[in-house]
Amino acid sequence: MLRNSMALICGATLALASTAAAAQGWRDWYGALHVGKGWKDTVHLDDFTMTAIVLDRPRTLPSWDVIDTTHQADMDYDSGWSIGAAVGRAFGDWRLEGELGYRASKIDSLKVRDVAVSARPSTVPLPPELREAFVASTLAFFNNGDNIRISGRARLFTGALNVYYDLPVEWAVRPYVGAGVGLARAIKQKRVTFMGDAGQCLTGPLPVPCVMRASDRSTEWNASWHVMAGVKRVLKDRWEAALGWRYTHLKGLSFEWSDGVYLDGEPRFLGGDPLKVKKNSMSNVAFTLMRRF
Repeated sequence: MLRNSMALICGATLALASTAAAAQGWRDWYGALHVGKGWKDTVHLDDFTMTAIVLDRPRTLPSWDVIDTTHQADMDYDSGWSIGAAVGRAFGDWRLEGELGYRASKIDSLKVRDVAVSARPSTVPLPPELREAFVASTLAFFNNGDNIRISGRARLFTGALNVYYDLPVEWAVRPYVGAGVGLARAIKQKRVTFMGDAGQCLTGPLPVPCVMRASDRSTEWNASWHVMAGVKRVLKDRWEAALGWRYTHLKGLSFEWSDGVYLDGEPRFLGGDPLKVKKNSMSNVAFTLMRRF
């Protein structure tokens, strides 16, 4: 599907450019490479089961085998970087291009906002006081930096069709604005470390910090849109350089949440309902080098 999606975007770009060229006399094909710095906005995660606590039936709670905690959380990121390439054509003050991009940001922290508790088997409901105790203890555990460390990286692959307008001004640098639509797929890989004896590993109580790896992978390519603004300057021999800002909004992304790990620590995907993401967006500042042909 990846190859088909990219081919569709690039094909649409070339077709539109060729049509405009025939009708209006488009000229100046160009290629562009860009590299930049990115800041990913906080991601709001809703309704995902993060832990299943197996209880010792004879000694503690005889009515339940498992207590599941379903979380709502905010994930923050450090600044990251971006690279990309584009091919387009210009006519007058307008430019139309097809672009492929890759962006990455490091995960900084995860803050749990709320927790819902359910029991299996569910024939005997949890008493309110027990439910409140589980919610309080879970929030305290995950929001205490002494108990858990979360690190990793979020990666974003994009394909887009962009339109730019270069403002007709006689300045040393020429401002531009632009907008684009396309497809995006996001992958997050995390390293989760439980400190000391705060949790339970696959082999029993933790004598040392236990490390597990988890991954959120988008279930499909999703729609995205972005807006751009910046300035560019003509160099020489048909070269141009630009410095610009971009805001990207990812619409309707959903993820598979790895609900466990294998013995070697690799994430395990067992299906089930996808992870819901309310907001997923980022901003980038990038330097672009263009060559007209």
